[in-house]
Amino acid sequence: STIENLLRQLFPKIKIEKRDRLSKLSYTKRQTISKLKPRTAVIAFNINDIYSIAEKLRSQKGGAAVVLGALSPRTRNYQVEMYEKQNVDYIVATDAIGMGLNLNIKHVAFSSLKKFDGNINRNLKLTEIAQIAGRAGRYNNDGTFGLTSQAPNIDPVSIESIENNIFDSIKKIYWRNSEINYTSIKALVNSLDKNPPSNFFIKKKNAEDEKSFKSLINDDEIIKYLKDKDNIKILWDVCKIPDFQKLMTESYFEFLKKLFIYLIKNNNFLPDQW
Repeated sequence: STIENLLRQLFPKIKIEKRDRLSKLSYTKRQTISKLKPRTAVIAFNINDIYSIAEKLRSQKGGAAVVLGALSPRTRNYQVEMYEKQNVDYIVATDAIGMGLNLNIKHVAFSSLKKFDGNINRNLKLTEIAQIAGRAGRYNNDGTFGLTSQAPNIDPVSIESIENNIFDSIKKIYWRNSEINYTSIKALVNSLDKNPPSNFFIKKKNAEDEKSFKSLINDDEIIKYLKDKDNIKILWDVCKIPDFQKLMTESYFEFLKKLFIYLIKNNNFLPDQW
């Protein structure tokens, strides 16, 4: 609903179907880790905090699953399965739990309300708190959310907004030109630099793929292949491979470079071992 007004401006004929939450989400008083009840998810954003809390739960409650974005899909699925099969009654997770994981959680406890977003350490937005807290309760089963002893307070107005799912409308969204020109390196960079067509768009700058591309086009081993339109497109596609560790280190650029050169020399073919 926060983006409804913008969507109607973008797509005047859009059809929006709404679904009400069937269960109630309520705020409960602050609790220590030792007082948390079974089927609780504890939310943390620092990897040291995550494992520290998990260790406390293991020593005091008998066990806890751990879910964070850095885990491989196989490891994450195993941790989720442990919790869902009730081999453990607690799960410690980052905000990854708010994206695509439907678990049988009765209570969400925040140990922190700050996260590193790739650029800075910042406070969670109210909508982000609501998205994570909303994992508590499913279908007709009511859920609760609250804080552990380490987290700062949430003010009463914010609590009411989360419980009733009422938030300010989004006024602007990020935009980047999708009509990429591959005729030359300069043409591609210029197409990314194109200004948005409406004032409710914010031009996206310094995206991961763009930073990777601008770094690799200065590499002597790569630039000799970039006189060809098709090769420029291949390099751009390679640069769109995410940096899953979110480090943007030399090893990540080296991997992209190795992959691009291998594709060019092998007729765009990658063997299974890759």
